[in-house]
Amino acid sequence: MALSLLMFPLFIYKVDTFSTVKFDYNYYSVPINYVGKDISIKGFGNEVVMIHKRVQIAEYPRCYGRGDTKYKLEHYIDLIERRPRSVFNAKPVKSTVSSQLLEIGKQPSGPKDMVKLLRLCVDYGEDKVIAAVEGLKVRQDLSIELVRSSLIPPVPDIKPIPLTNEIKSSNC
Repeated sequence: MALSLLMFPLFIYKVDTFSTVKFDYNYYSVPINYVGKDISIKGFGNEVVMIHKRVQIAEYPRCYGRGDTKYKLEHYIDLIERRPRSVFNAKPVKSTVSSQLLEIGKQPSGPKDMVKLLRLCVDYGEDKVIAAVEGLKVRQDLSIELVRSSLIPPVPDIKPIPLTNEIKSSNC
């Protein structure tokens, strides 16, 4: 953000029960722990920044349409993990996740696995998760744990440092 926050007007809004805030005819999501709280919004020419107690909590490219809602999956993943049966009908999931990933998520053993897959998307990125699943599709025992293990980079070999029993004495 190259422009100073002081150059543009600051607006105070209350976060609604859907964890969104309306700014300039559009809704933008914020993390769910800010529901019911007042936040500040700075609208720049090309972005919108949400601030709570001098800490930036969200940032979006500015939307000039009307009535649009912009979601970020990471704002809702904790709630979805607590209520996994809602995963296939949740608007933030439908709006942010590709149809390819939704189809992949329906293949494992239900909504709990889909939620785990979404958590992997938040942690590693959707493209990497889809690539990992595609790479593992030849296996009959495809599981979320297998996908997770293929995403975690291997630990490099650590060479032991030889220890010596010699203690160097110094003449003090």
